[in-house]
Amino acid sequence: PQLRLWYPARISFDWKNELFSLDASRQVPEAPLAAVARPLPVLLYFPGWGAKALDNRVLVAELVSQGFVVATLTYPRRLPTQSDAEFQAQLAEQAQPLDFSSEAAYSRTLELGAVRVKQGARDATAVLDALQRLNRAEAGGRFSGRLDLQKVGVFGHSFGGAVAAQTCRSDPRFAAALNLDGWLFGEVAEAGVPCAYLMMSDGSPLPTAEDLLSADPSWRYTAQLTSMDYSRTQANLKRLGGIYMSIQGSRHEHLSDSAWRNPLRRYGLSGGGLSGQRAGRLVQAYTLAFFRQTLQASPSPLLQPGDHSHPEVEVKVWPQPGS
Repeated sequence: PQLRLWYPARISFDWKNELFSLDASRQVPEAPLAAVARPLPVLLYFPGWGAKALDNRVLVAELVSQGFVVATLTYPRRLPTQSDAEFQAQLAEQAQPLDFSSEAAYSRTLELGAVRVKQGARDATAVLDALQRLNRAEAGGRFSGRLDLQKVGVFGHSFGGAVAAQTCRSDPRFAAALNLDGWLFGEVAEAGVPCAYLMMSDGSPLPTAEDLLSADPSWRYTAQLTSMDYSRTQANLKRLGGIYMSIQGSRHEHLSDSAWRNPLRRYGLSGGGLSGQRAGRLVQAYTLAFFRQTLQASPSPLLQPGDHSHPEVEVKVWPQPGS
């Protein structure tokens, strides 16, 4: 993957490790790095299935402006040692779509998803290892002592949310995971997420009995996966604890940059439902509240089931065992 490190200052940093490139955020006001008084909390972000660029730049910029360091991963990244043929094979593998066109294709998609979430979780562990080395660097290094890595969060949109969930299951150093409307795959889909977990869903209704038996295989298998994922998520949240919230009137793309980029959807002129701008503000508010609550011990009333600050939002909370 290609890694970018978004820090609340305009800086440049060259890392000699050829596996990664690190760049600074240009979305926030310039500030001297030395002016940061205390280590800052760190988050990792994963994009959706097949995304070749950052698909939640607005949300990342908001988190950075609020004092978080965000490491973003995008795929693929060509390594200097790769031949043209190897890189083209990597591109072809990355471009494989979620395929629900037949029972066999549906089974292959589930298998591929299980493989990819584990690959993403391994990448997350490698990135956290690298950040720890940067943080321990000798005094005077740009990042030495400036990253708070005692509690690290991970989040992602769509399939990136599944990677975030698997990362928490695979590496206990990650204390919190946020899933922006993603199906889960593989081990974490069955066993659940053992860390502080927020599943943020769009407002789409659950599949009907007719959907589950549709003659259209793509529609049928999409409905079946949605129904199975919802049932597993609810059962695992009840068993392990966590938060489930939905934004009524929103669609899947509202939880990414897509709605912000489309001026008609942004102002709610595309035909009903919640405006992209309103949905984006809600995503920002609840994401920030979740990571402040779980990583900075700053409880938020937004994440309480009785809160009615935003009528479009429904929140369900299950306590973690022993809490």
